[in-house]
Amino acid sequence: MLAVAAAAPAARATLVSDPQTVYDQMKAQFETGARDGWRFGDWLDYFSSILDAGRAYSLRRPDDPNAIEVAGVTVAVATKLRYDPLSNRDAAEWYVREAAAKVIASGDPQRAPQARDLLARLDRIEQSASSLARAADADASANLTEFPSDPNALLTQVVTTWKAWLLTKDPTYRSLGLARAAKPGFPLANLSDPTAAELFNAARGASDGGLGYTAADGENGRTIVRLRAQIRDPREIARVETIPHDRLMTIRAPADEYFGRMGMSVLGIRNEIARINKYLDTGWGTRMANAGALLADAVDAWHKEYPHDTAIPDTLLRTYKTLVRIDAEPASGAADRLRHILLVEYTDSSQARELLST
Repeated sequence: MLAVAAAAPAARATLVSDPQTVYDQMKAQFETGARDGWRFGDWLDYFSSILDAGRAYSLRRPDDPNAIEVAGVTVAVATKLRYDPLSNRDAAEWYVREAAAKVIASGDPQRAPQARDLLARLDRIEQSASSLARAADADASANLTEFPSDPNALLTQVVTTWKAWLLTKDPTYRSLGLARAAKPGFPLANLSDPTAAELFNAARGASDGGLGYTAADGENGRTIVRLRAQIRDPREIARVETIPHDRLMTIRAPADEYFGRMGMSVLGIRNEIARINKYLDTGWGTRMANAGALLADAVDAWHKEYPHDTAIPDTLLRTYKTLVRIDAEPASGAADRLRHILLVEYTDSSQARELLST
């Protein structure tokens, strides 16, 4: 069973990142899935709640007995759902890796082999954009096989295929996305932006015989354009993601919270980006490498603590653009890390789209 059986110790639940709060949310989400019969969307929501709990324990109480229990459940559900950071929207690759390492160290006879396989798989598929895209598309298709005709599984497959197209610029994925969206039974009205807008634009281009599209693309494009015209009231009903008010209020990082080795606030991070760029403008170049790495450390810590903060993608892009101006270690390595986070974990953002277009 993939539920957490142990009870969490008493804790003051004042923040959404408090382990007790998110642990209780995780248990409630498991009960919802069990009640509803574990549709694919239930598994997605349960996994999100597990990752929230795991992050909270890692960042707040890493030595709590429940931390290893949640890590074990993370590995089990990540294995079941064929986790990969491209198709997953929780921006939690760092924690999935940490959970797997923790389970391996624990020697759990059942889950340690799963954890080793998970880490090896992540290392293997992230060697290149093409391998990551190929694995993500295959995983989404395998989940659809396990949950046939499930609207969330259908949507996830097309969204993942489209991300693969954006990441690799391989037109094979664009063609797959058009073909899958044109199939009977696909919940086209539930496809959300930015994928929906981009796919509909591609469908119009294909239906008009645009350059680079195949004859099959044209046929699928015309089907999508026709079906799109029949949608009178597009609504996201296949997966309605509700966020409790107390959680919504903590999505953005508080002004008085500090991140990274240098303890930078959100305002401090913005000021540091401006400061480093001013020095770079005057020719300091590689002399700003250490400062750049410390800035990246703060941004990374912010992303770990508040992954759904709407300011994260823009900050990742601005920091990345700053670090590539330095062109020296340790700033260069930090730039690569932030670029990966932006392009893979925040692929749906306009900032990731901007970086992919350059």
